[in-house]
Amino acid sequence: MLTKSSYLKFLGISAAMLVMASPLGVLAADQEPITRTKSAFGGGGVYGEITIGTSAVEIKVGASRLARRVLVTMQPVDRDMYCGYDSSVTVANGTKIFKSQLVIWDADDQSQIWCITDLAGKKARISEAPIP
Repeated sequence: MLTKSSYLKFLGISAAMLVMASPLGVLAADQEPITRTKSAFGGGGVYGEITIGTSAVEIKVGASRLARRVLVTMQPVDRDMYCGYDSSVTVANGTKIFKSQLVIWDADDQSQIWCITDLAGKKARISEAPIP
C-alpha cells in the first residue's frame, strides 16, 4: 500500500514543494460539478474548474471538501491569483500564485484554502486526492 510520502515521491514532489493550509473559512457558491477519478491511493479523487473573482472562494471541488483528502492542487488558468487560509484573503495580503503555476497543498478534509483575484470571472483548475 502506498503511503503519502511514497506517493509524493512517485509523483516527483518533494515535501519542500508543499504548502500547508489551515482550517478556517466559508462555503463558496460558484463551483463546477464534480468529476471523479481513481487516485494512486486506491480511492476516488475529484477534479474540476472553479470561477474565482474579487471575493474570496474556497478551493474545493463541489459543495464540500473531499472526505479523507490529503492533497489539493490548483492551477490558475487565465490570471494570477492570491491565496490564504481564510475568507479574508485579499490581493494585498495573499500569497501570489502565477497564471499556469501548479500548486500542491498538503491539506486534509478540515483544511480550507481560499483564493481571490483582481478581476471577476477567472478560472482555476483544482483537484482533491484522498487516502483510503
